[in-house]
Amino acid sequence: MTQHTAYLILNDGVPLSADQRLDIVWPHLEEVGGDFVEDKGTVLDGYKLIKTHLYPSMTSKNQDAKYLYVSRNPKDVVVSFYHHTVGFPRHYDFASGSFDTYFELFLDGKVDHGDYFRFLREALDRKDDSNVLFLRYEEARKDRRQYVLDIAKFLGDRH
Repeated sequence: MTQHTAYLILNDGVPLSADQRLDIVWPHLEEVGGDFVEDKGTVLDGYKLIKTHLYPSMTSKNQDAKYLYVSRNPKDVVVSFYHHTVGFPRHYDFASGSFDTYFELFLDGKVDHGDYFRFLREALDRKDDSNVLFLRYEEARKDRRQYVLDIAKFLGDRH
């Protein structure tokens, strides 16, 4: 939801065309690698759009960049990510894994993308930086209009 929202804001409300894919326009760094992002990452309004689940300490800090961090209630994260993991047997060897097992792996940070709580702590440590907007998924669900307005304001006066 956040990617689509930010894309529409940066692209003056014009949605992706039928021949465009969001995962190409806004690539997932861990899937495509830095060279792809550097060579082919889409630039809108001066922005290079990159999605990542890497810990903030593993990504470069750039004062000219703008960072959107989206957090979600950990209870919802573990349930959602469990179903994601079970639902992609080609990517994860967990198709018949139990939720109890997954829950323990999640708490131990032994799931794809590592320790959610470490990521959250690192993101919270940056939330007051002027080029960071820290968002909560639950707030987006509660007041979508305000969520969109907050993102637009953060991305610049033109939006």
